[in-house]
Amino acid sequence: MTIRQFLTVLKARKLVVLTVPLVACVAAAAASALVPARWTATASVLVDASAPEALTGNSPSAQAQAGAIATQVEIVRSRNVALKVVDKLRLNESAAAQREWREATEGRGSLKAWLADRLLGRLAVSPMHDSSVLAISFAGPDPQFAASAANAFAQSYVETNLELKLESARLAARWGNERARALGAAAPGPAGRLAAGERPQPAGAIPEPSTTDRERDGTGVEPRDAGAQRTPDVAPARYAQPNLESLATRTSVIVLSPAVEPVEPSFPNWPLNVAVALGIGALLGVGAALVMESLDQRVRSAGDVSETLEVPLLATLPHARSPRRVQTRLVGERPARAEGAH
Repeated sequence: MTIRQFLTVLKARKLVVLTVPLVACVAAAAASALVPARWTATASVLVDASAPEALTGNSPSAQAQAGAIATQVEIVRSRNVALKVVDKLRLNESAAAQREWREATEGRGSLKAWLADRLLGRLAVSPMHDSSVLAISFAGPDPQFAASAANAFAQSYVETNLELKLESARLAARWGNERARALGAAAPGPAGRLAAGERPQPAGAIPEPSTTDRERDGTGVEPRDAGAQRTPDVAPARYAQPNLESLATRTSVIVLSPAVEPVEPSFPNWPLNVAVALGIGALLGVGAALVMESLDQRVRSAGDVSETLEVPLLATLPHARSPRRVQTRLVGERPARAEGAH
């Protein structure tokens, strides 16, 4: 089929081509009006993935930072965070929520866990433009509740991140203290005695050298090896760093911008739905016209004649007018011709 034949078919079946998209647009508008509206609120959280590690003090690599962002996304979507949101919003105290839980589970399981799973089903978390900013979006039937839930998720995520950081710092501090004692006990001099648990001497007192120190060189004079003395002094300082971090109350995650109550619903999107329906309807209309044309093979042009009969076309006659119009014109011209004859 050539382009000219295709346009001829569309012109002949223009009623079908125009009716199908119109019906599709009306159906999309009606469906959008019947579907309950859904509102989406978004809160943004900044994640400092480049913070140095507690023990080594080294900054993570770019690959490690990308993995850290993906880990933070999973933390936001964890049930631990969702349970905090349930407590903040007091959803378990709602009589309607309790009734829905009984109808859905027949009273089995935990109400808070059931509510947390429902909240996670409406939550969407993603990095914004491949950055360290996380977009926490929540969709709900009420714009005010959507904004409150998004902010509750952001705040609960910050609290959970702080708890994880403090717990990790406590474990690192415990291990570091044990390691510092082990290294200090094996080191000579006052640092070793202090790490081993001996009480420090008062200010101004002259410390008595231990028997082990006097026997080490046979002269009773303690050797002054700077490297040996520096090792036990620096190690406790290194391992004491997590102790300071465990006392910190700040975290590497902060709320960049809280969620606000949305003005327009995110679903249904009327312009988008109508545009999609119009495009699909146009394709269906053209397809229906082509199907109808294949079932009713009429000769609509001179090219169809030669193509169907497979013979060369010698001549074509112009489109004939209506016989009634021709007859009326001829009848109207007779008196003029008669007058001209006289």
